[in-house]
Amino acid sequence: MKKLNEPNSVFCPLPWKHLSIEANTLNFKLCCVSEFSLADESNNFNLLQKTTTTVFQSQTLKDIRKNMLCGKVNKQCTACYSEESVGAFSMRQFYLDAYPHDWDHLSQNAPKDGSWDQPVTHLELRLGNLCNLKCIMCHPSSSSSFTDYKLIYDQDTDVINNHDSSKLLEENNFDFMISQLQNLEAITFRGGEPLINPAHFKILELLKSTGQSSAISLSYTTNLTQLPDRLLDLWKKFKSVEIWVSVDGTDEVNHFIRFPSSWNVLTKNLEKLDKWAQEAPDLNWGVVTTAQAYNVMYIDEVFNLVKPYSTAYKTPFINHLQNPKVLSFGNLSQNLIEISIERLRKALINYTSDQKTISARDQKIRFIKRHAEKELACIKRLENLIYLLEKCRIEATQTTNQDLKYLTEKIARVRKISIPTKISSLF
Repeated sequence: MKKLNEPNSVFCPLPWKHLSIEANTLNFKLCCVSEFSLADESNNFNLLQKTTTTVFQSQTLKDIRKNMLCGKVNKQCTACYSEESVGAFSMRQFYLDAYPHDWDHLSQNAPKDGSWDQPVTHLELRLGNLCNLKCIMCHPSSSSSFTDYKLIYDQDTDVINNHDSSKLLEENNFDFMISQLQNLEAITFRGGEPLINPAHFKILELLKSTGQSSAISLSYTTNLTQLPDRLLDLWKKFKSVEIWVSVDGTDEVNHFIRFPSSWNVLTKNLEKLDKWAQEAPDLNWGVVTTAQAYNVMYIDEVFNLVKPYSTAYKTPFINHLQNPKVLSFGNLSQNLIEISIERLRKALINYTSDQKTISARDQKIRFIKRHAEKELACIKRLENLIYLLEKCRIEATQTTNQDLKYLTEKIARVRKISIPTKISSLF
């Protein structure tokens, strides 16, 4: 199908197919990056009180779709607008690439008033903040382990620790939530940490028992500190499975950022996941990295990490750090930013060279097709990171922001851990 025209600057395909659930409230949102719960004039839309159908056909969603079709901004989408305003490659643009024909179809055929009588087909579930790590760029709303948040950031938080929504769901009729999974084509599990959450396993078992699993694709973002053996048999019952493993550096750098993760455990589970993907052709996986001051000089090492694994996407998917701002790579010195740019450029060149040296005889056509689209998306994100670094270099000073050094020393003191040489050399 040929594209007839380019989408306007605010259109996103997700409001016609997708809803997201917040971890700590179970409120509905448009997507994972939206900063606002969906609501009417009086109340937020909550999973325990509203069906996905009710939310999808609400006046709120109608207004959002209507605005998108006629080129008007929505407050729910300000996160993407903000990224695009500084030249970042936003999730809105990512999904435009993922669904390249939706604008042509919807701009011509969707009701102009924003109404939509089709069901939700993509649901993102954040089943509470239950997590076994306290990543330094995270927040208690997404990690029950982040109990030292106030000590590190001097900020109060009203988030209840160990907010395990599997208990909340069971207390409020788990079957009601399961009933919302009808007509789904895709479910994305995010955290907390989904692979340690009992609700996650219960959902998979129920979808398997009802026969829905074979029509549903699963996607995860996980720290992969645990990879239970029973998961493989469950995953084989689904149409496809995609795993994004959060890795923010190698060894000590990853440990400092994603405390108290074990590098040995992670690498063993990566090897296990790679073997599973060889056995299950519809299981795909890659690595996602949040670019920040602590790791932007060493993201090329993440390339090298995935290189030996035959089934992995070869380019890490880059997320841009949102908060805290003090951890932004823009706080590094001009010299360190220049080094980061050079290392990332070399990583891209090496990646391209590696692809050219793989003989056609050794490549499986099915493997290439399933990876090509995601590899392209990952490369776009990496190229965009280089672009943002180049912008930061122009404004950077000769020394690294001292607030970053102060925070780093405070993290080490509060958590009683040493600062890795690769991080201490930033100051």
